[in-house]
Amino acid sequence: MHVAAVIDRAFSFETFQAISSQDEIELLGNLEELTFHRFLSRESNDDYRLFHSLVGSAIRRDLREDCRKRLHRAAADGLCRIQGDDGTLAAEIAEHYLQADEDNLAWPFLVQAGKQAFDAYA
Repeated sequence: MHVAAVIDRAFSFETFQAISSQDEIELLGNLEELTFHRFLSRESNDDYRLFHSLVGSAIRRDLREDCRKRLHRAAADGLCRIQGDDGTLAAEIAEHYLQADEDNLAWPFLVQAGKQAFDAYA
């Protein structure tokens, strides 16, 4: 649940698995349980989202700072593992590194995200 709260958007099974330390079977079971209890909603076969944004806000608010930072670092590292060559996750990776107080790791992704934004509106 903490991982979903830190992701704070719709996420795929692949994304959740890249960030989580759980094996595939354990992760599937946990996602099903969270969906059954309406903490998560299933967007499609492989996509999930927090059932309500207030759930994520409450969980993030109650996390200890060191735990929150570790989860954001894990989220950034996991997203790096699944990001393709197109860099579509650069802004999201940068945000997680910034939330983890890892500014030096965020910098290249901020530059990449800025270039993508410039190209999109040029």
